[in-house]
Amino acid sequence: MNPIRYQATEFWQTLSDQDTGAIYQKAAHKTWELLKQLSRLLLLLLLFVTAVVVWVWSVGFQSGTGFRIWLEKNPEPEKLAAKSIEILLFPFKVASLWLEEQAKVLLGWDLKLTNLLPEEAQKQIVDIEKAIVSSLSGSPTDTTDKK
Repeated sequence: MNPIRYQATEFWQTLSDQDTGAIYQKAAHKTWELLKQLSRLLLLLLLFVTAVVVWVWSVGFQSGTGFRIWLEKNPEPEKLAAKSIEILLFPFKVASLWLEEQAKVLLGWDLKLTNLLPEEAQKQIVDIEKAIVSSLSGSPTDTTDKK
């Protein structure tokens, strides 16, 4: 028998077999399910990315609006620089107060790190930051100046 005719006959028998139709039907069904799930996933990811972009945009817009209002009230560059430095140093100030409080409570040390701050800045932020530190440590602190 001719090898081409033999291969064609074998192919036709495999194609016309009842199992072949069922297998291809299951494969098509499974492929359709996968495509539906993939489209749902891509839609949810698109919605999530859109929500994040809109959220970041709105936060930036609100921050910019607040900053513009503050700049209109305080146009001096010295105040802008001082406020920027104060904002950048605030976490370190809070950390130093927390460290001082923990050293006093746990080790009995009185480090007096807040005395390193300028007098004006010390008066303005010590009460607020001690309240923050006491809420973090769970122990009440006296916020009155003892000088």
